[in-house]
Amino acid sequence: MSCASRRNCAPTTARPRWPPACARPTRCWPRTRPPRLAPHWAKQAEDGRWHILGDPAHKRVNPLLYRVEEVLACWRQIAAPMLWVEGDRTDVEKWWGHRYPRSEFEARLAAVPRVERELLSPAGHMLHHDQPQALAERLERFLA
Repeated sequence: MSCASRRNCAPTTARPRWPPACARPTRCWPRTRPPRLAPHWAKQAEDGRWHILGDPAHKRVNPLLYRVEEVLACWRQIAAPMLWVEGDRTDVEKWWGHRYPRSEFEARLAAVPRVERELLSPAGHMLHHDQPQALAERLERFLA
């Protein structure tokens, strides 16, 4: 199975043994270390099968109408500093396709008045797994 889209990484049914339950995070986020992630990703049931702990609701579309101009007007009013951290290997098209291009993302982020940006390397979408120490250090500096 490919993780070319978020839909392919949606929570799945029970798995009979540990390696298949652990394999999916490795396929979707290759820089993630499965032994560290695995206990948080899946849980073994009494029948011995492994169950992915992801919530299917995570993949639902927001039931509210999303008007970009209204959202940007709110974002322009944000007075607090904001830290935006992303991985250098984050592939926006992998998650959004052409529905939400990088240029549109950048334009929306630019609406927030006080943004500090950080790029972690090497890291992808799961940067908290790829670079936990670097992320923690950056968060500490931002919150100090």
